Amino acid sequence: PELASIYGSDVLPGSNKATLILADGSKIELDNNTEGIEVKDKNIVYNNGAVVAENKAVSTALLQVPNGGIYRLTLSDGTKVVLNSGSSLTYPLHFSDSVRLVNLKGEGYFEVSPDKTKPFRVQSSGQTLTVLGTHFNIQSYEGEPIETTLLEGKVSLNSVGINGNTILAPGQQAIKRNNKYQVKQVNAMDATAWAKNLFVFNNIPLSQIFKNIERWYDVDIIFSPALTN
Repeated sequence: PELASIYGSDVLPGSNKATLILADGSKIELDNNTEGIEVKDKNIVYNNGAVVAENKAVSTALLQVPNGGIYRLTLSDGTKVVLNSGSSLTYPLHFSDSVRLVNLKGEGYFEVSPDKTKPFRVQSSGQTLTVLGTHFNIQSYEGEPIETTLLEGKVSLNSVGINGNTILAPGQQAIKRNNKYQVKQVNAMDATAWAKNLFVFNNIPLSQIFKNIERWYDVDIIFSPALTN
């Protein structure tokens, strides 16, 4: 039989789409015509100022981006986050006095507002990243190695099962495999190209390239295992 597709002859690329889940369990499907939200004056608002959710004594929120999506978030301290397809971020509407802590699943690009009195920490798959103010990218999809890439500043990585901290300098990437960190020099802009709606694949295995394409276009790609590497 002739195959039919809801897309016609093309698969659509990713777009601005996400779901906001508040601590009280309420779900809000975010407007596709805006590219992000921010925490402002104890409310969550769109970039254009329209209110998404008023303060209902909600302390935390969860931003979920599906496959085929991308979304931007500005936290209460001014830190900017871009979430890639198939990712989520749990964050407080207001940070405590001692630390700024968020939890990431999937991939996120962070531009952290400097604050020497409040370290910024990102928890992801058993890894904790600590910074004071910097630009970095974390890729921590389930079942894949955690890749942390630093563009600016300095970060400290701490992980369950690994003794001591791993410190990254700008242009370095740490890959966590089998409870070990491999640190190498990379072009950090390659790791964050997705946040600018670009694919940049430089010496990347075909299997990893397909995973990126699958998430962005929300499709499954079937290929011979002989082509994996």
